[in-house]
Amino acid sequence: MPQTLTNIFKISYLCYLSGVVKKNPKFQRIMQCIHNSVIGLLISISYLTGSALAQGVLDTDFTLGLLKGSPLSLGGAYRALANDNSAILLNPAGIGQNRSLTIAADWLTSSRFDIDTYSGSIIDATDTERFATGFSFDHVNQDIFGNGVKYTQFTLAVAGNLTPGLSAGISGKYYQSSIESPVLTGPDGFTMDAGLLYFITPKISAAATIHNIFEGDGDPNIPLLVSGGIAVRPDERSALVMDVVQDFSTTATETTNLHFGGLYSITPDFTIRSGFGWDRIRDNSFFGAGFLITAQRAWLGLTYARHFDPSADTFAAFVEVRI
Repeated sequence: MPQTLTNIFKISYLCYLSGVVKKNPKFQRIMQCIHNSVIGLLISISYLTGSALAQGVLDTDFTLGLLKGSPLSLGGAYRALANDNSAILLNPAGIGQNRSLTIAADWLTSSRFDIDTYSGSIIDATDTERFATGFSFDHVNQDIFGNGVKYTQFTLAVAGNLTPGLSAGISGKYYQSSIESPVLTGPDGFTMDAGLLYFITPKISAAATIHNIFEGDGDPNIPLLVSGGIAVRPDERSALVMDVVQDFSTTATETTNLHFGGLYSITPDFTIRSGFGWDRIRDNSFFGAGFLITAQRAWLGLTYARHFDPSADTFAAFVEVRI
């Protein structure tokens, strides 16, 4: 049945785009109505059969709306690096590396579901050498088949340096969503993340995180994720990073995603980054690339990412100021 509807959708869409339709406004309105109705029916069937609509509202492995410019440029391989304000979301232990007051702003836009994300964050480690606190505000706007989606997340993180080279962090997250659809669901509720970051040697670090320790109000948009990561720094100019993420809430056959990335500093002030996110769960892998310009107290990063199936272009930018 879903395949039949999909074929009808394709035929109606092709007719809608054809020159014949464009020359016949009445037929154009009819086919547009059929086109929209089939989309709604497909969404309803997906919902009733239990497939993950959360993919459209909040990607379960941070591969779109909440994967900010810095980790996106590394293909999502970030948790063992965690050296900027994106650590608040991906590994709260990473904020323990900060020894200053850091204020950041992030922006992301993607052609997939017309995603626009606006974020602001702050990390404060000025009062003590052993503890750091961080706060992040993230707002996502999407359009899913004509259904407006607004999603907001508030995150408060705390990290401490337990021993030289070992830090631990925990964060509390509150989700709130507004969706113009009777069948689409979004994340609403409260949950927590936890993370560890350990420098085995000055050139090798490892990380472990658990996301959404409890799933808020039981919404499938808030999956339980357990991940591990490693970062290897061959020299002062370069680093290779890898993350493995296990999804314990998905109903998909594959439950593990892999992320690979690397960076190289051409000069002390200019670094190029690239990475690949192998999305085995939703079969929507992506390539990311970007650059980072650093000054004494400010960072500026720009990122481009390409999702393959369905294809989508994503652009992101972020700026951090360290006081």
